[in-house]
Amino acid sequence: MLNVVLGGLVLVFVVIATGAGAAATRRAQPAASGAAASASHPATTFPASWVGRWKGDVEVLGTNGDAPKFTKELVIAPTEAADRFTWTIIYEGASGRQERPYTLVVKDAAAGLYEIDEKNGLVLPSRMLGGVMHTAFTVQGTRITTREEVVGAGTSDERMLFELATFSDDQPIKTGGGDAPEVLGWRPTSVQRATLRRVVKGSAAGGGTAALAAGEKPQAAAPAAAAAIPAGRDAIPSSRTAWTRFVTKAYRGKQDDVFFISPSTG
Repeated sequence: MLNVVLGGLVLVFVVIATGAGAAATRRAQPAASGAAASASHPATTFPASWVGRWKGDVEVLGTNGDAPKFTKELVIAPTEAADRFTWTIIYEGASGRQERPYTLVVKDAAAGLYEIDEKNGLVLPSRMLGGVMHTAFTVQGTRITTREEVVGAGTSDERMLFELATFSDDQPIKTGGGDAPEVLGWRPTSVQRATLRRVVKGSAAGGGTAALAAGEKPQAAAPAAAAAIPAGRDAIPSSRTAWTRFVTKAYRGKQDDVFFISPSTG
């Protein structure tokens, strides 16, 4: 590891050995390599340990005025393929119900590498580090990061902590320059966070009324919206706290549009 100071900014460089030197290092330290891999990906039974139906209320921070209220569900279930799990996200609130039947793809469990396949040509890379699932992507000028973590596993206080932060990609704060390197920073425009509880555990979470918890009644589907939904920037409502829907251009395999809090919020 090499530390370099440029104009007061400490840059840390990790020197990676290549070729025969790297192979010799790996042969000389097999135990350390295994320990490092275990530390970065301790949840060795993921995604199986997360299988179930998780549900909770979402809190929206950074808005002006009354924040929208809605619930989130995450349904994770095994499929016939050992490297694929259902990853269905359901939002329900005043704007209706949105169900997104995605698929979690295991790329390299030992390295914590996964993908969320939206099954419409869009695939989001994710990584499990220290028991936390991290995902980041940019869509139509908005940068979005998400994190999911299960805490208290196997106890009566077991829960999944969810957080989603949005940033306006076209509004960076620039500092530095001259003797120091230029640095771009972003303030989040809004943050969504929720504590989800596992209401159904195991394969019963696959969906339908069979996946409901004991005593839970199926909910009626929300009525379809009568008015046509405007596209693009015209879709931003006068209320800055309302959900915004950006209708993307049609393309092969298109499944749904993008919903998020207005990027001008906050």
